[in-house]
Amino acid sequence: MNIVNFLSHIILPRYTNNFKAKLLHNSSLLFLSIILLAVHLLTRALSTPQLSILGYAANISPHKIVDLTNRERLKAGVNEVSYSEVLSHAASMKARDMIEKDYWAHVSPDGTEPWDFFHSVGYVYRYAGENLARDFSDEKSTVEAWLASPSHRENMLSGRYSEIGVAVVEGDLNGKDTTLIVQFFGTPSGAAPVIPVAAAESAGRGIASENSPILAQTPEINVPAVPASGFDVMKVLTLMIIGALVGVLVIDVIVISKRGITRVGGRTFAHLSFMMTILVILILVKSGEII
Repeated sequence: MNIVNFLSHIILPRYTNNFKAKLLHNSSLLFLSIILLAVHLLTRALSTPQLSILGYAANISPHKIVDLTNRERLKAGVNEVSYSEVLSHAASMKARDMIEKDYWAHVSPDGTEPWDFFHSVGYVYRYAGENLARDFSDEKSTVEAWLASPSHRENMLSGRYSEIGVAVVEGDLNGKDTTLIVQFFGTPSGAAPVIPVAAAESAGRGIASENSPILAQTPEINVPAVPASGFDVMKVLTLMIIGALVGVLVIDVIVISKRGITRVGGRTFAHLSFMMTILVILILVKSGEII
């Protein structure tokens, strides 16, 4: 059986499959359900024991993000930023504040602003900046996403900054396990300015008070560039299978109707089996989103 005949056997009703696409046979639907269930259980079994305070984010290194940021700064011809434990502590406080108060924004619902965390750790700055990211699976994709955004890129490559702090924290955000990455930039108040800073914009990208330095603020990135976990891979796999099954069912109905083919077993049981398979898949997709 060549490849064309094989594919026809799988997705088209013809004499080789008793005029019902092989993919829609009860045995095939049962096989798909068993495979998906096995993959789902294996994913949970492999993932659950490794869960810790950082969960899937455990392989993201804040220091690696700092290194990648400095590489890009050198490419752009600007000074490197030195790692600051104080700024990293402030970034960690910001990440945990988002988790505890269940928000995803630069400013919290109660009005807490990014520079409040600088003040909380005693960091008196001349310039300060913040970048946010969530649900990335590695450092490279995070940095690349920031670089792809003009406003974030401007913040990362700004010559006004001399120090950097990064925090990676995982927790429940809006009912979903989420990895938060906070990148804080700063220049201490006593440091000499590198470049002049224009007046702040009132729209929110730059914010300043009458007697305080400017905080360069950019919108957060909230679209993952890559799947964050095995559960996301499971979701993509199941949705692909759903799409394939729906497509084959539509083709089956059209071909059978046009050719006037009457099947001995009828359609009711086959369609019922099909819908039960879809239900099982949807249950797996839903459970795969919650850790």
